[in-house]
Amino acid sequence: MINQKKDHNEYIKDFTNIELKSIKAINLPECTKLFDNNFEMSSQNYLDVNSFSNNAFEEFPNLEKLRLKLINPIEFDFSHLNNLAELYLERKYTFMVNEKYLNIRLPIGLKKLKIIRFSINLMDLNYLRNLKSLEIIFPDTVGICKDNIKPFGSLTNLKYLKMSLYDCRIYDSQEIYFGPENLQNLEFCCLNSQDPLSNCKFSFGKNNKLKKLTLNSVYIDIDSLRNLENLDNLAINFSIFKENEIPELLKNIFKIKKLKCFSKINNTRKDFLKSFVNLQSLDLHDCELNNNNMPTLSNLSNLTFLNVSYNDFVILETSMFLGLTNLKVLKLCFNSISLVKVGTSLFKNMSKLKNLELIWLGLQEIDYNAFEGLCNLEYLNLCRNELREIKSGAFDVLKSLKRLNLGKLKF
Repeated sequence: MINQKKDHNEYIKDFTNIELKSIKAINLPECTKLFDNNFEMSSQNYLDVNSFSNNAFEEFPNLEKLRLKLINPIEFDFSHLNNLAELYLERKYTFMVNEKYLNIRLPIGLKKLKIIRFSINLMDLNYLRNLKSLEIIFPDTVGICKDNIKPFGSLTNLKYLKMSLYDCRIYDSQEIYFGPENLQNLEFCCLNSQDPLSNCKFSFGKNNKLKKLTLNSVYIDIDSLRNLENLDNLAINFSIFKENEIPELLKNIFKIKKLKCFSKINNTRKDFLKSFVNLQSLDLHDCELNNNNMPTLSNLSNLTFLNVSYNDFVILETSMFLGLTNLKVLKLCFNSISLVKVGTSLFKNMSKLKNLELIWLGLQEIDYNAFEGLCNLEYLNLCRNELREIKSGAFDVLKSLKRLNLGKLKF
């Protein structure tokens, strides 16, 4: 693989001594001049070219991976690169008044495609029957559905699809069909959280294999979840849903094993997780939680991972973690704890805990029995606190501890 990180002159000298036909991967984010000066670099380390013709990279018949960072190309033709399996295209963001879809021709055997900041019509990718991974990040416009066309229907081998859009309003009141039966991981994100996608209906094939679904600032019609029998990993923004929709939503997802919540969840009841008995991972960071609206977790006996960082807890209470006897990772970082010491029995029933992160809590004192019960803890992070005193014997119970991070302390 060619990965250009050297001085330009040194790199070109090395390059001339390589047998070109044997090269399988190229990463060209910073080249100034290469291939008979066909490439020119801008001052921002992006290649400045208008197009790639069908003779581009003809010196590399065995090329399998290609990564390019570009200014404003309008046309790609890499269809002759029969061995190309992975392609990464990134455009430097520049405002264009009349943005046109990228004209792109790719080899049929392509398996992985990532496109950043290009306007693209998904119908132009329909022939990529071997494509397994597709990422479209920050485009100005995407031709995704028009006149009931199903843009993903022909990508029968697609397993991973990620779309991150600045503005989702153009898809309001439309139905987006995710038809590939082999699709296992779908991420659909609207970067403008102030104007979420609220009237769009997702639909999935009856025999879908979707296991992971991420919807950030995107509303999903409740009926769309009923076909997702294999779903076990969900990341969703509950605040977009109306309060009377939450019970029906939960009824369709209670079997999942991993749950991540975006934004606040104050439109849900404290016991909204009581039916999620299969849940193994719960991420509630930055959900505007506090000691009054913290969800009840006592029924989640299978939970092994819990993240409640970046919230508004002012005191660490034993009741917060009752019943979590199988927990292995607990993250409590960046909360405004006013009770400035770790008290007795807080972690008493967490004998299986291996990773505990208490970063930036304002902790000033650690009692001698603060970590009672943590006999299997391997990693403890207490950095960025205001620790003034650690009582003698506080760490004696941590027989399995391998890493301790105290940061820069001033005792």
